[in-house]
Amino acid sequence: MRYYLVLGVIFLSVFSFSQKDSEDSIRIENEIDSLRGELYSKSIKLMDSVRIADYDRLARLMSAKKDYHSAIQYYDTIINNFPSMDYEDRVDFRRRQALLYKNIGKTDVAIELLLDLVAEVEDKGIDHLSAMLNNRIGVIFLKMGELGSAEYHLGESIEFARKIDDFETEASSLMSMGNRFKKENKFDQAEANYNASIKICEEHGFKKLLAGNYNNFGSLLRLKGQPDESLEYYNKAVEINQEMGNDLWLSYNYNNIGNIYKEKGRYNDALRYFGMSNEIKIKMEDRRGQVLTMQNIALTYELMGNYIEAYNYYKKFEEMKDSLHTVDRVEQSKELAAQFQAERREAEILQLTMQDELRSKEIESKDARIRYFGIGIVLILGIVIILWRSVMIRKKTNDELEIKNEQIDEKNKEIIDSINYAKRIQKSILPNEDALQRLIPKHAILYKPKDIISGDFYICEDVGDNIYFGTVDCTGHGVPGAMVSIIASNSFSKMIHELNLVEPGDILNGLDLDVRRKLETEKEESSDGMDMSVCRLNRDLGELAFSGAFQNCWLFNSKDELKDRSIPETNTVKYESDSNMLIEFKGIRKGIGMSSDQTKFDQVKINVKPGDKILLSTDGFQDQFGGPHNKKFKVSQMREIVLNNADLPPNQLVDTLSNSLKNWQKNEEQVDDICVFIVEV
Repeated sequence: MRYYLVLGVIFLSVFSFSQKDSEDSIRIENEIDSLRGELYSKSIKLMDSVRIADYDRLARLMSAKKDYHSAIQYYDTIINNFPSMDYEDRVDFRRRQALLYKNIGKTDVAIELLLDLVAEVEDKGIDHLSAMLNNRIGVIFLKMGELGSAEYHLGESIEFARKIDDFETEASSLMSMGNRFKKENKFDQAEANYNASIKICEEHGFKKLLAGNYNNFGSLLRLKGQPDESLEYYNKAVEINQEMGNDLWLSYNYNNIGNIYKEKGRYNDALRYFGMSNEIKIKMEDRRGQVLTMQNIALTYELMGNYIEAYNYYKKFEEMKDSLHTVDRVEQSKELAAQFQAERREAEILQLTMQDELRSKEIESKDARIRYFGIGIVLILGIVIILWRSVMIRKKTNDELEIKNEQIDEKNKEIIDSINYAKRIQKSILPNEDALQRLIPKHAILYKPKDIISGDFYICEDVGDNIYFGTVDCTGHGVPGAMVSIIASNSFSKMIHELNLVEPGDILNGLDLDVRRKLETEKEESSDGMDMSVCRLNRDLGELAFSGAFQNCWLFNSKDELKDRSIPETNTVKYESDSNMLIEFKGIRKGIGMSSDQTKFDQVKINVKPGDKILLSTDGFQDQFGGPHNKKFKVSQMREIVLNNADLPPNQLVDTLSNSLKNWQKNEEQVDDICVFIVEV
């Protein structure tokens, strides 16, 4: 009777949760329709602040629906279309976007975005954002098992937080630092960090963090073999989380308490707490948490000797784990392997059941033993059938994998052949060495595509007395970047040979219109385009003209040669070493073909003399990760190398830059295409 009552309660609970979920879903869809109607209505004029708030709300609603791709697109809209937005708000939207990338499994993209952000805010000296972002990065690295990187960023977070008395971030990072050391069984260091965090939480009333610390400290004591003390801390965490209504963390606490009771041999208590944890996870649709709890329940029944229930829960565990694999788009080969493992576990559990039945009935009457012997025979036959089926499935899996591998190899060969052919086509748009030697005898180029073909390329052409040269960084790299590069090269030739545009600023303005028109369809705008720098050198007049789209130009020589030179004041910065000077001309912060921004590209002009050197570069060099803390190379480090070696000829200077980057990068993967173009007048 009690069994059916429990089933009834569970049914009613699930029904009520389902009904509530349905009502919430309808409410969310209605709010989404309302916001879209307001944003897209031509008759309603909204202030930018209202539009930003509406797009932000849409992103949050999409995230609640687990439609993370749409949420990312809404944040893209905010970031790209409201340039006057407060900087810290912009950082927050980019941070949220990074966390959404993590939710869809693109952890590498999330980390890259967060590292870019933390570099920005550290350069600007915004300590509270530096503390918060380093904390987020450290936690992500911790979950990935990258303990060295996690320790570095959590340490940075603690340092920045202490500078500004940001006690909450400091306490959070100290707690995560404790988790970092706990993962390597460095108990003393873990305990010191937990205690420091607990002290801050108690002084400032950070109840949620305090509960997290109590839970983590309890796990530490459990690892140290102190179950009673561990249980005491888990119960402290339960008390706070119940008070705050923090069901998610409460489910973790109950699961941990269940493990303590399981290890103590108090199996009924363990099952009670695992059940309480699982009930919350069902309510919150925490399927991953349910998988862990199912496994714990199965193991507890196995320790109790109740192999039938152990088998039932192992089966639920395997089924739920398999369903999660499907959701996570695990490759077909992994799915088949998981199926084989599940069936082998099924056979093992059945075998354990048979053995338990035989052992437990040996003390009974001869008739009972005979009866259960018959059951054993049936079970053995079942095991044989299951094992035979597993062997057949494994053979079929291997055959299918072999066929798939052959197909993949064939497709890969076709793709590589096509890409190599595309490389030959792309090479045709690059200036050949004979033309470069004729136009610019003293030059050097560092050109390193990330893949076989590149989204970066360089240009050099002459028209009359003028020589045009520059670097181009198209959206993306590999095949997409290379396709855009063909459009860019053709469009550049059109500007200077067909439209007879002379000034670099006019060339970029023409390119902006032409590229946007070629890439846009009738129904949607394109996010493709390029960053670009163009220089016009007239050696007869001794004049250099420059214009840039998200790219800058460096002019450098000895101080004696440049100190009396007339330098434009707008968008120009000077850097000096003991004997050399570098003048940086800044381009417009706008890309070609990617923005509806109507700002026109301007240009700067300066007299040049023989011996002056000019450097143009895409952002691949300065964005390369490496060094002792796996950070970006950064433009400041690149500038310092150039400034200190300004007297070297272009080919030796390129070698110096290349060697510096290799020493920085070491075994790290190249993150982007690289193109550096150095010209000596």
